[in-house]
Amino acid sequence: MIWEKLGPHVSGAYANFLTTATDDDVAAVYPAATYERLAAVKRRYDPKNLFAHNHNVRPK
Repeated sequence: MIWEKLGPHVSGAYANFLTTATDDDVAAVYPAATYERLAAVKRRYDPKNLFAHNHNVRPK
């Protein structure tokens, strides 16, 4: 399959193509610094993770 050939040459993920997403999958969508900023915002404004639908960035 084509993905087997492309896989070693790419990194990250495209959120719209993730039907199910683990925490690692969601983290792969963003550059590391961006993900950490999103987690910090979530920690400040949604520490109980009320808004946890779709591809969730957990408050860290």
